Amino acid sequence: QSLYEEGFRYTCENNVDLLELRLILFGDEENVGNTIRLVRDAYYHVKDEYPNFTVRVIGTSGKNRFFEKEFAQQILRSVIHLSRDIKDEYDPANPKDFIIGIDLVNEEDASKPLSEYADFFLSDEVIESGLQTFLHAGESLRMENDNVIDAYLFGASRVGHGFNLYRFPELLQKFREKG
Repeated sequence: QSLYEEGFRYTCENNVDLLELRLILFGDEENVGNTIRLVRDAYYHVKDEYPNFTVRVIGTSGKNRFFEKEFAQQILRSVIHLSRDIKDEYDPANPKDFIIGIDLVNEEDASKPLSEYADFFLSDEVIESGLQTFLHAGESLRMENDNVIDAYLFGASRVGHGFNLYRFPELLQKFREKG
């Protein structure tokens, strides 16, 4: 916890008031929940010193060889379930969402394509959760990489990196229109 507190204080000292923290999570729902609560408790301690500071969590799993598809999806399912219970209750009379979204990360050229996760991201469970999807896509040297298309089709609120969006001018315009 003190490591998170140190990082949060450093962030505050550098005039950052809102930190959207991607937590790469491992394990079952209990372990995922313990990690998120640990971060929330550290945030509360620092918020006592810096009242304008806010932390929001984006629960993250990987899509590389260390994160088999089912394991990665189970972690994100845990985040979805926990988002209902773990709130920012620093002001108990006015609780707010603490977990705001989910993401899959890893070096794109060495990872599974987003299309392999279509059934998950387009499922009722994800859509009805109300969580945003922040998908890493478009950071590839491969011309055939089209993960940015899938990120758009999956309703990503924000795309991590998106460097190769220039290869898809119509899609780039759709992302601009979406904001």
